[in-house]
Order: sequence, then C-alpha cells, then structure tokens
Amino acid sequence: MFSSPEDAIKEAFPNAQIERKAVYLSSDERKSIEEKYQVNLGGTFHTFYIAKSQGAIVGYGIFDTHKVRTKDETLFIVVDTKGFIKKIKLISFFEPDDYRAPERWLKRFEGRSLSDPLIPGKDITIMTGATLTTNKVAAAARRVLVLAMHHFGAKQ
Repeated sequence: MFSSPEDAIKEAFPNAQIERKAVYLSSDERKSIEEKYQVNLGGTFHTFYIAKSQGAIVGYGIFDTHKVRTKDETLFIVVDTKGFIKKIKLISFFEPDDYRAPERWLKRFEGRSLSDPLIPGKDITIMTGATLTTNKVAAAARRVLVLAMHHFGAKQ
C-alpha cells in the first residue's frame, strides 16, 4: 500500500468535512452512460467522498480499483466541482513495480476534464514498458469524471 485511504482523503481535502455517499445506477442508466461516453463504468454501485468547506462542496473523491494485467491497482481520484481532475493518488499496486505509474506521471492528469480525449498516445503520454497501466489509469480517470458529472453535475 502506497497510501492509506484515510491519508489520501485527508491529503486531498485538508480541513474539509467529508461525507461518504453511496450512489447507484440502474442497469439501463449504466448502459446509457457507457454508450454515450464510451466508458466502462465497472458496475452500478459507487462510493463517493464529498468534501465540504464552510458548507460548500469543494470536490469529490472516489477510489477506483481495477485490474492492470492480472492484479489490482487502486487509485484515489479527486474531481473539483467544475469537472476537472485535481489529483490522482496511487493507493495500492500489486503488479511488478516496473509497471507502476510514478507520481510525476499521474500529475499529467491534473486539470483534465471530459473535454480532453484522455487517450494514451494522443493527449496522454504512454509510459514506456507500462502500456497497460497507462491505459487503465486513463480509463479510470475518464470513468470517475463521467460518474462525478452524472451524479453531481461536476462539469465545465
């Protein structure tokens, strides 16, 4: 584990009050969203962490766990209220370390939104020797942006 979930939330939202919110999609909603945005949502149940400061929402975070090759990676992805990625934090990575995304590479996603293609090789640099990780992180970023927009209206 590179960071505990609790530490990732505190780092992303210092001095904010955190509300944990479970959100559900019907099967039809999921299918419609996946077709519209060309994204695999990975399920119908998602848990968001909503950060508030002085009563106002300042951002959303979600833990996204997915397979890279044969083992899991967990990212904490933070989106602001305007639909821009604020941070991607690596929580756990069980593939060989050679395939792990370094923090400096994850920073390339900061400031990106659904207006950006988020396509490796187009607007996202592919990590040499870690193409699968590159693709999975980009897919997770897009998935979280779509979910934040759908559930909370986080968009430009």
